[in-house]
Amino acid sequence: MEKWQIIGALRQSGCAICRLAEEDEARHLYWFLDEEYYLASTLEDLLDGGLCNRHAWVLADSGRVYQQSAMYQWLAQETQSGLARYLVHLKAAERPWPWWAFYKKRKALAPPNPTKSCPICDTYDASAAYAAHLLVTCLGDPETLEAFRASPGICLPHFRLALKQANPRQAEVLLAEELVPLRALGANLAEYLRKTDYRYVHEPKGEERHAWRRAAALFSGERRAPAADALPWIRRVT
Repeated sequence: MEKWQIIGALRQSGCAICRLAEEDEARHLYWFLDEEYYLASTLEDLLDGGLCNRHAWVLADSGRVYQQSAMYQWLAQETQSGLARYLVHLKAAERPWPWWAFYKKRKALAPPNPTKSCPICDTYDASAAYAAHLLVTCLGDPETLEAFRASPGICLPHFRLALKQANPRQAEVLLAEELVPLRALGANLAEYLRKTDYRYVHEPKGEERHAWRRAAALFSGERRAPAADALPWIRRVT
């Protein structure tokens, strides 16, 4: 990721950091189905954590049946073997020991809790963190600063991420620019609520009608693509 990508994202609608992170997420999804799905390191990580619900269904909706069948066949086999071993050890532990020894033994034999997070989520988070860092470091560049000031701002989760990495001078710029969309949003929401009053309900509605959607994007980040639309470039084959 480079400065020109930050500038390009700032010149588009919505949070620039959300956009760049989603682009990296989409690339990872593509390469996951293309070659990562059966790498030993990938399978071990999935066995120790797995895909999150959203990304599992994004991949399911891609139509790449062979890749997922191969991946899940290995995961099912390894999970079955692990649970079968646990069952054998659990039955062997059922002996006339003191109750405290039994529970201590069973706890020691319990399947380990997952230690890995979803690899696609990790890509999104890492990309967002780097994009926030790049935005902060490029604020001294006149072209980047101009694009940032002309942009609709960044969502609050990514604003906080950027603020953590900023020095006092950079933080001052970030805070000043983030207040702009917040003030505009507050005014739009107040206008919408005013026009719900019976005294003003006859007045024509303007951009304030959609302020609540902009509020959702600002406070929680841009809406993520639904599973069916996340991989448009992958040909649906079986």
